[in-house]
Amino acid sequence: MPSEFSYVVWGAKTPITTNKLFQMSENDQYAYELATSASQGIIGWRESTADHNVTASYTTINGFTLTKTIPSDRLLKVHFHCSTLQGSTTGNCRIQVRITVDGTMFASREADVEKNYKRSLDDVEAIIGVAGGSHTFVAETRYQVGGVGTPSVRADANQPMQFWIEDVGAFVSKDT
Repeated sequence: MPSEFSYVVWGAKTPITTNKLFQMSENDQYAYELATSASQGIIGWRESTADHNVTASYTTINGFTLTKTIPSDRLLKVHFHCSTLQGSTTGNCRIQVRITVDGTMFASREADVEKNYKRSLDDVEAIIGVAGGSHTFVAETRYQVGGVGTPSVRADANQPMQFWIEDVGAFVSKDT
């Protein structure tokens, strides 16, 4: 990336020189690289107001699958939010929520939920860097221990479940 932006001064009858043309070209490249390295914000979003019944095997939560083409050298924040987990009607259970990218788990949370009780779940999120190309992001859930009687991830119009991908900027090396 060019190291800095330099103003090209034009006045009446200023001759066009190779130096001025070169600096204008460098300025365009600088502005382009500066703009493309900035955060692009939310690039994929799903929301659901319907409950999701949790099973013993991982299942995708209410269609929360996003396939996106990601440019190379980008950092992404993948995020799942729900307000409430509902316990089984017949016994205690542990509900797990995870986020996968191309089938590999990047983040998960689990919560023990007592029989017939509701509880909150902290958001599940990860900041990741992936190779440029097409990638599939999925929010999934399952129960472990108990679960007979159908535990669920709860949602409604006032407290929807949400799943999103956010481009947080250009990839940078980790500080060591």
